[in-house]
Amino acid sequence: MKSAEREAAKLKRREEANASFQLLLTMNGGTLSAEDAAERLGTSTLRVEDLIIGKKITAIKAGKHYQIPAFQIYNGKLLPHLETLVPKLIDKGVSYEEICGFFISGGVADAGNVISIVQALRLGASEQQLFYIQREVEMFYEPGR
Repeated sequence: MKSAEREAAKLKRREEANASFQLLLTMNGGTLSAEDAAERLGTSTLRVEDLIIGKKITAIKAGKHYQIPAFQIYNGKLLPHLETLVPKLIDKGVSYEEICGFFISGGVADAGNVISIVQALRLGASEQQLFYIQREVEMFYEPGR
């Protein structure tokens, strides 16, 4: 395969992965601007930006503005336990996309069924579920995993 063909294939895979990620986000509430997030939380945009800068929530900067995954806000509040889980993932160098995937696609047992981490946190995760979620955070990017 020629170099140009490899680059074109690589670009196509990247575009497909991005489209898949955007669909995953859309299916889970999409993204919010800092203003929209502040409105949902009943606070100021400065407070939302403080949450982002303080690594309490995940967001991506698009130009001058933030895109904040909406799943992080539930019933007018931050998703329970988010403020302790997100900083650990960010400090491990986990990307924005991987953090979103962890919460949306990662699973935890609930009465014999597997539910997403977001669902577990929204339902008031049990101590055992929180233990497993925190263990998964700790094991992220560990050698041999």
